[in-house]
Amino acid sequence: MLTLILEIVVLIILCSSLGVKLRAKGRKPIGYQIGLCSIWFGVEITIGVACGLFLAIQNPGGQIDIPSTVYFIALGSAAIAASFVFLLVHFLPEGNSAPGPFAQYAHEFGTLTIDDSTEPISDNPYQSPRIR
Repeated sequence: MLTLILEIVVLIILCSSLGVKLRAKGRKPIGYQIGLCSIWFGVEITIGVACGLFLAIQNPGGQIDIPSTVYFIALGSAAIAASFVFLLVHFLPEGNSAPGPFAQYAHEFGTLTIDDSTEPISDNPYQSPRIR
């Protein structure tokens, strides 16, 4: 139980450090922090199951302590995966310079502007503004 609490504390520290790095680059950190947690637990569970199966098959007599061995191998694999997230953030350019998936078609559609005229279209006060 203590190792789980320590693991969550380490993950919180990693997420806050990642947030500081991303804010310094002018980016929003929440998506990367969620990705870090997802990669951490995903790799840990996947490697844990694979390593547990491998050790159980290779060691049918039970000469080694399989649960602790599997946990530390899975924890190390999760730490390596987290380092790849930090490496990705390190190589991100400053600001939000990544174009959207349809940026190449933007010139065909132009831009939308909101009509700020004061005349109401109808009597509905909850109607969205006109777009021209």
